[in-house]
Parts: sequence; C-alpha cells; structure tokens
Amino acid sequence: MYFSEELKLAKSLGYTIIPLIKGYLFEKMKSPFVKFFNTMYGKRQEAKNQGNKTLFYVSKILMNSLYGRFGMEEIH
Repeated sequence: MYFSEELKLAKSLGYTIIPLIKGYLFEKMKSPFVKFFNTMYGKRQEAKNQGNKTLFYVSKILMNSLYGRFGMEEIH
C-alpha cells in the first residue's frame, strides 16, 4: 500500500510505477478536528483559570499531539 506522495517521489527518482489494483481518493475538506480542538482549548483555558494543573497539562498534550501528527511537513 502506497500513499500518492510516496508514488510521486518514487517516480521523480526514476522508479517505474505499475498501475494500481485498488485505490482511494480523498477530497479536501475542512478539518474534522475543529470542534475537538476548540473544546480542548476551552478546557485548557478553564483549567488555567482554576489552577487545575492536571487538566491543563492533559488538554495541552492532546492539542500538541494533534498538531504534531497532522501538522507535519513531508521531508524529501
């Protein structure tokens, strides 16, 4: 199983790509995580105001993990 960007890179490096047997096409869309992120941001602010270090840390880590995973830039 290969991602389209991997195939584009392989082709640019001179590899021959054989036709696909099966594939999926994903349409661009608004992020499905907007509601989740906004909720976590609200929880983080609430925890900060209340001095709840545990909830603050958990919400911060969840937000950072989401950004870290989906905000990655492809490295060639």
